[in-house]
Amino acid sequence: MVLKFWPVVFVAVFARLLAVLIFENWDIVNDSGITIKWAGEPAYPDYSVYKQHIGSAWSEIDRPIIFFHVAMQDVMSAWEWLHQQTIKPGPFFSYLLGVFNFESNRSFLSSLYLLLGCLLGIAWARLLAMRGCSVVVQLLVSCYPALVYYSFLVSTDLLYAVMIAFFYAAARSVLLNVKGALWWCMSVLLAAVMTRPNGIAMIPVLFVLLAHDKSLSLGLKLLLVSNWSVLGIYMLIYYLPYFWVHEHNAFSTNYWGMLPEQFNADLITFLPSWMSEFFSLIFLGLSKLIYSVGLRPSYSDVSLWLVIARALPGIFLLPGLIYGAWRGHWFDKIFILFFLLPVYVGAAQERYLLAVTPLLILWGVAAYTALFNHLNELFKLKHLH
Repeated sequence: MVLKFWPVVFVAVFARLLAVLIFENWDIVNDSGITIKWAGEPAYPDYSVYKQHIGSAWSEIDRPIIFFHVAMQDVMSAWEWLHQQTIKPGPFFSYLLGVFNFESNRSFLSSLYLLLGCLLGIAWARLLAMRGCSVVVQLLVSCYPALVYYSFLVSTDLLYAVMIAFFYAAARSVLLNVKGALWWCMSVLLAAVMTRPNGIAMIPVLFVLLAHDKSLSLGLKLLLVSNWSVLGIYMLIYYLPYFWVHEHNAFSTNYWGMLPEQFNADLITFLPSWMSEFFSLIFLGLSKLIYSVGLRPSYSDVSLWLVIARALPGIFLLPGLIYGAWRGHWFDKIFILFFLLPVYVGAAQERYLLAVTPLLILWGVAAYTALFNHLNELFKLKHLH
């Protein structure tokens, strides 16, 4: 098994080295209109938000305490106060930028991200190899374009993907009754919640694992559920100003040239208004689904090969998402469901699926295999008759 796995490691490393050569020798521009370079200018607009909090990452972590203190006197005043607060991202990433002095020396953390992205691809490939997946699937998950691309962006995307992968691996260990795995789940989930608001949506998955764990007493389980529920509510209040801005941006994100508000009763004129409203919402949901797997037009003047590289995994991700919802392992279904909830509430983009892309690729390959086998059986039956 180990000898068979080395080609996967080689291809994963080679893909990163090739990407470095491409990005350094050609000016590749992304959707944000920024040229992608290793250790160059952070190629995404949100970086400025994290940058301004480098020296004060944890300064407003008590914001929910202030909110509840005001709410005890006047609930409406508390909401008004919260609406007046500025965006405060998860503290962990800004803290990380400060620890590694990223503004003064971008090379070290950029190198660490490139290494981390490579190791993440190899780790996913190894995990799937242990589940009996073919070398083709292992190669796909070790160096799919989105993972290579986001290894060049020092952002929360890759960091969160690493945390979710760790959480998933530990969760599967909990299901196998591995001692101590649950505590690893809780540790990495805490870090994920402090990195992105999406992490809050994964707390119910932890509750599923707590229900499955047989090593803890009922009292301790109830205590942990209570503590994590309080933490979830606490961080939800902390992230609400961030969510409101994200929600506003989601309404200005177009799908096929149409804003979300245009998917209404007037969209399909030949149907009754209530029926048009119903089908319009379904169409909006399907549009978000398609956009989230990378099968979308570009928002700006982007290099053609980058658009193609972004869209290619979609031919596995879209059927994989559908097939996994039908035939996936029960825990994987729950895991993907709660992971995707915040993705489809806001603007849907392929970067939000980075953390679960390997699972969707696995399901996508399984979907094509099942389709091929079914067609092969039909072909055989046709010739028999």
